[in-house]
Amino acid sequence: MKNERGAALLLALGVVATVAVILSDVLMQGRLTMRAAENGLAQAQLRQVAIAGTQWAQLVLDDDARTSLADSLNEAWAVRLPPTPAEGGRIAGRIVDQQGLFNVNNLVGGGRAHPPAVAQFQRLLATLSIDPSVADAVVDWLDSNDEMSGSGGAEGGFYARLDPPRTIANHTLVDVSELRAVRGVTPAVFDKLAPFVSALPVRTTINVNTAPPEVLVAVMPGLSIEEARALDARRRTSPFLQRDAFLGALPSTVASRAESDIDVSSRYFAITVEAARDDNVVNMRTLVEREQATPARVVYRSFQ
Repeated sequence: MKNERGAALLLALGVVATVAVILSDVLMQGRLTMRAAENGLAQAQLRQVAIAGTQWAQLVLDDDARTSLADSLNEAWAVRLPPTPAEGGRIAGRIVDQQGLFNVNNLVGGGRAHPPAVAQFQRLLATLSIDPSVADAVVDWLDSNDEMSGSGGAEGGFYARLDPPRTIANHTLVDVSELRAVRGVTPAVFDKLAPFVSALPVRTTINVNTAPPEVLVAVMPGLSIEEARALDARRRTSPFLQRDAFLGALPSTVASRAESDIDVSSRYFAITVEAARDDNVVNMRTLVEREQATPARVVYRSFQ
């Protein structure tokens, strides 16, 4: 009898221990589920904050279009918004003129390489100390034929032999991050190149009021980086209101055949917004197109 009572007690203790473990696991899963739900709700709320911040930036661009015929870095839209309290968290953002950057989609027109743009891109690569033959691979990635563009070119067969294999795009880019897949664009090369390039849905000009000196060197044959930096210092206080004013400020050694590739105003801008609360962060990038007579419209939007 005594042994039976002892066995029963051990059995009861085992059941209690098992139940305790199960309850602990259930409670832990419940807490994890609740935390995931809370994080999901926080992310959704932060997305709405980021969208509201983007809409505000669009209004800034619209107002600028009504009051100015030229776009420059001393205007209100170009002022970065530092981290600012909003909705129990914080929001930060900036607007970047995408026509101040080299549009890689300019490299191809009608499915084939556009030589003047290729020459400009090669000068940009050289200025950034990147092998200019990378331009060949980018052209092949964009064009619609199977002909190698040069010593650095790569068509579908090259990418098919990679491990893992890739499928060549053969069309224009939506985002510059797609360049990471191109032959020769290593992480180090991409990090050097990304601040100076954009990917826009149509052929675009370069805004000489907002282009970095490196991009000015690329688009204006014969312009040195030192001369481009001097132009940059000048335009920050006295922007060029007309294209002829910029051309008149160039050194006499600079060729003027790139005249049709430049302008003093822009249509495409990227709005980046970061919304954060505690450990939750949402980064949103929106490409907008702005024309004089219509409000800025969203071309595409991505979240991170």
